[in-house]
Amino acid sequence: GRFDEATRRLGASLDRARALSDRRREEESLALLAMTSTFRGQFDDALTRYGELEAVARKTRNVQGRMWAKSGRAMVWAKLGRAEESIAAFVDVLPLIEVVNDQSERIIVGLTAALHLALGRREAARDIAERTLAMIVQKNSTRTRFSFDAAIRQLGGASVIATASDMQLGRGETIEDT
Repeated sequence: GRFDEATRRLGASLDRARALSDRRREEESLALLAMTSTFRGQFDDALTRYGELEAVARKTRNVQGRMWAKSGRAMVWAKLGRAEESIAAFVDVLPLIEVVNDQSERIIVGLTAALHLALGRREAARDIAERTLAMIVQKNSTRTRFSFDAAIRQLGGASVIATASDMQLGRGETIEDT
């Protein structure tokens, strides 16, 4: 029900964006359609949408759109058990994160390291994880928090994990100001 309605509305948004040549809205609609397909388990459709998103983002030179496409595709490949492709896509995202300087995307570093570790590539994982990973969680999840903390520590890194209640986010302060 709700996914069907969301998909229908996002499809209409995509059509309008294309009719108006509004590339930014086209990219946003493609990203959201791809995520919706991923949530529904429609992985082939998600990969197609992320491919479309990357093509549009390349045309518009939108680094953030390319980052969304590559990280989204990497997540889908990870869900499909295609670890090699997932790692390659995550590694491709790392330089884009530096360009965009979006701190929220740094979680990809941890995911990339965790995938390498799962494949038994301790040195590759360590190379990526040799930094401190800060993880901000909005909903307290013991399993997620402990898993990321353990993975980063196994790789010789350090982690800082905080919830919104640990910081000033609940009082309206931005992540950057916190």
